[in-house]
Amino acid sequence: MRPELAGRFQVRKARWLAERPRSYKDQGDWLLERLLEGNAPGKHPERWVRCHDYAAVILWLREKGLLLKGKVALSGTGRRYIKGLCELHPDGVPERKPFQVRVGAIATGSKVMEDPDIFDEAPLGPNQERRSP
Repeated sequence: MRPELAGRFQVRKARWLAERPRSYKDQGDWLLERLLEGNAPGKHPERWVRCHDYAAVILWLREKGLLLKGKVALSGTGRRYIKGLCELHPDGVPERKPFQVRVGAIATGSKVMEDPDIFDEAPLGPNQERRSP
């Protein structure tokens, strides 16, 4: 993409982006890390934010074999998984990456067509003007 067009497609900070739900994997990694540290994730002050779907995530982790059946405790597989993740990230399991939109050409068929003027036809935002080539 031409650099002068990149600004047109940047996502503005919005409340809904900050509040978007965390994936079960993100929530599960946080929960497993708390268990490895010996903490009770259900009583952790950050649980509501970091593991909002607590009960569903526990069931998901049990299904994956990372928690023992019947209690909130690491299985052998879960312990190996979270220890490996913590070895790669000694400062803690990383936060999820910020929302990002990637703009690029795609094709759906056997014949790809190139249109160098495609972004000249893209709609402009309320505070943007068309630039001369």
